[in-house]
Amino acid sequence: MIRRIEFRQQFNILVLFMIVQFGGLLIASLVYTTTPVSYITSPSSSSSQVNTPQQALWFFVYLIIATLAILLVFKIYHGNMLFSLFEGFVIVTASFFVFATIIGYFAPNLSVSAVSIVSLLIAIALVLIKNKYHVLRNTVAIIASIGVGLVLGI
Repeated sequence: MIRRIEFRQQFNILVLFMIVQFGGLLIASLVYTTTPVSYITSPSSSSSQVNTPQQALWFFVYLIIATLAILLVFKIYHGNMLFSLFEGFVIVTASFFVFATIIGYFAPNLSVSAVSIVSLLIAIALVLIKNKYHVLRNTVAIIASIGVGLVLGI
């Protein structure tokens, strides 16, 4: 009996992983096959991209320091409010890029501002819906994971 439950849990994790991977590939193909991706990367931001090994090292160090700072805060503060706010911020930020890509692809005539505003509103609504209907937490995690992959991939 325990083996069956363990297998089912592992299978569910594998399915979620595959959905994230294929969803990420789909969104990445939308980004790289369309020309107007200015709402994600602008030409003026080319100087802030990681182009050298030194910049990559500093970016890695920054990620480690930021992660340690977040872990320290969570170790000191034991309430749920901070975790909920951080989780909401991550979901909104990550899913924003997914929705911006999809909306930008299917509505190419919209301005960058309109795409950004609509994407932000949908991302905020996603967090609110997840908090109300906990059964959607895996769906929200999939969307946010695709967004994180999209941001790190670009």
